[in-house]
Amino acid sequence: MSDQELINLLFGFVTTPAEVFNRNGDPFYIDSGDASRIKTGKMDVQCVIREARQDRRVLSTIEDSFAKMVLPKLNSSKIEQLQLEVLSLVRDSACSSGMKRKMTDLAQSESLAKFLAEAFLESLAWVNSAPQDVSKRKTEPSRKDKPLPRPPVPSDIAPQEMPYVDALMRVYGEIEGTCSIGPSNIDSYPNHQKHFKRQRTDYYAAEALRRGLRDAYDEPDDDQFRALEDEVYDGVIDTYECEYGSGMDRLRHTLKQSVRISADKCFATRDTSWIGNSEKKGMCHILVNDERIRGWLDDDV
Repeated sequence: MSDQELINLLFGFVTTPAEVFNRNGDPFYIDSGDASRIKTGKMDVQCVIREARQDRRVLSTIEDSFAKMVLPKLNSSKIEQLQLEVLSLVRDSACSSGMKRKMTDLAQSESLAKFLAEAFLESLAWVNSAPQDVSKRKTEPSRKDKPLPRPPVPSDIAPQEMPYVDALMRVYGEIEGTCSIGPSNIDSYPNHQKHFKRQRTDYYAAEALRRGLRDAYDEPDDDQFRALEDEVYDGVIDTYECEYGSGMDRLRHTLKQSVRISADKCFATRDTSWIGNSEKKGMCHILVNDERIRGWLDDDV
């Protein structure tokens, strides 16, 4: 089988029983380019597939799937070598001692299908970095346990900030009954100026997270960051769409809801200590920039 055929076969063992689809609502399909990047450790497995590995429907069918669709394709003369190599990877990994004992026992049992199925599901829980690439990762795993450094917030507003900044200015204008509030005169309104400063701090915390995840996982396409953005959007949209007396009420309730989100489908939530309250609130401003949320006034909803 080609790499593309093999990866689609294996991922299908998870996505089909768990009824997992891509963002367009279509079945997952890995093209040849992505298959190559997955094989070489340059692309991570989508968070929804990673999460679905624990679905009860997957757990109840995957051993049978391996028995019927993988074992018949194996070279019988190399099965023992395959078991030894997979077990060696498990033993050399950062898996728990319990998982290592479990895989050792399975390797010594008669159920090759169960051994391979368990190894495959366990592999989905980890960052997809090829062994030869581990030393080249820009962010070492030990640094992920430490807070992500916060960059200073520049005094000048960058062009890419303007969508969420304009949305905030409209909120302040609604409170004051004027449309003339803008970044150039926000200092004339001390309460709004303090609030605006906090929002920019949160925005830059989210942007620092974007860069940190990109460097840590070597993902130029921001897969981890987009997964977090999706989680925040799904977690706040119902709160955002409620009726409120003012745009500030909508903004405050939405930000408050954002910090309650666990975002477990984003692997980086479990793999790092980088995603805190400021980053989650900053993601709400990213949603405005990306036009997934238009703004905070009633006319924007």
